[in-house]
Amino acid sequence: MKSKIFVVLLVSISLFLSNKMAMCQNNVTSFNDKSIKYGVTEEEMKEYTAIISKYHLEPDNKTSWENFKKQLTNKDKQRLKEIFTKMNNEQQKQQFVICREATKPLPKMVPTLDQLKSWKNENLYGVWIDGKKIDNKDLNNYTNTDFDQFFVSKLYKNAKEGKRYSYQVDLMTPKYYNNYFQETIAKGDIDIFYKMSINQKSFLSR
Repeated sequence: MKSKIFVVLLVSISLFLSNKMAMCQNNVTSFNDKSIKYGVTEEEMKEYTAIISKYHLEPDNKTSWENFKKQLTNKDKQRLKEIFTKMNNEQQKQQFVICREATKPLPKMVPTLDQLKSWKNENLYGVWIDGKKIDNKDLNNYTNTDFDQFFVSKLYKNAKEGKRYSYQVDLMTPKYYNNYFQETIAKGDIDIFYKMSINQKSFLSR
């Protein structure tokens, strides 16, 4: 008799737990469906477009994007972030100005003397200091501790066309690096990017 009661009790507990799990799953599904379905209102979508339009930003136009970045006010930038992060996936896909997790600032990294010497080779390296192209021989005026950050990137295909060198070296002086670091941090956790479409391939530009 006790064994029968025990079996009945186990069955009851199992049914109870199964019903609870089903209810939880249904709640999760309905929440997700709601967020995917609704996103932001039509008025907010129009507001998002209006903010971008007043700066005359055009799709697939890098020049207008550079002007947009310089002229965009903090108030408008914050509002774009607020609206975009509330959009559902479909609404976000329609935009060419998007918000993503901000890029972290590059860490301080002083080049070695050997690296500085190798970058004097104009047949292999193109050199920029604080965002400006210089003659490789100008590196003779510097020592390695004159820089707080460097980044070397290889040039491919279109980027290599018409250039003697195969690598680009970007150097930052301490003052320039400090400004860059502070500006990057000030952007917060979310930054605004420009999604361009070239040759049916998309890329993001900050």
